[in-house]
Amino acid sequence: MKKYFSLVMAIIAVSSIMMSCSKDDKDEPATNSVKRSITIKTSDYTKWTYFSFEKGDTVAVPANFKNDKTWDLALHRWDVRTNSGESGIGQGGAYAVTYSIKNVTEESALASWSVPVSSASFTKDSLIKTYMNIPNMYADSDADQRVDVPANTALGSWMVVKMSSIPPTYAMTENAFVVKTANGKYAVVQFTNYMNDKAEKGYVTFEYIYPVTIWN
Repeated sequence: MKKYFSLVMAIIAVSSIMMSCSKDDKDEPATNSVKRSITIKTSDYTKWTYFSFEKGDTVAVPANFKNDKTWDLALHRWDVRTNSGESGIGQGGAYAVTYSIKNVTEESALASWSVPVSSASFTKDSLIKTYMNIPNMYADSDADQRVDVPANTALGSWMVVKMSSIPPTYAMTENAFVVKTANGKYAVVQFTNYMNDKAEKGYVTFEYIYPVTIWN
């Protein structure tokens, strides 16, 4: 009887360890995941507009944006920031995935989402060159009118703009991105348009599912 009891206790102990390891390998499931869409005006060359996944809307950010954790993404024309690296003190970053979320319905998005992504794969913000004023298309071709600003190169790949042609050409990617927020949560984001209903450029629309869970 004593041997049987010892065997049972050993099995329970092993099971507990396995469950604990499994829990460590995967974050707690996200709850109340929702899919939303937002359009943000980004036509102003001199302005960045900041967005919070928690609020589901744009937010006012002070001039010292790098020390502010109330924002998760920022958009300027076709450039995008996360609250990470050169852009902020947050835990942000971004990772390009191979799939699209365009056909995900809101009903199915209400279920908890889990995404297999290595946490080491997230790109943090670094300095890039971009136009912070309306470029002079007829200026000396040797003069670089761009300046260094912090942004996320992974998210920046959603749009390829060729300024060398007149007018410039635009090409959007078809894949989504996993974005880490300032506070270490996760969202899946896909950019779906860069124009409004009047075909005016500088109105960026993206869909997102938030929150989601990732695991290595």
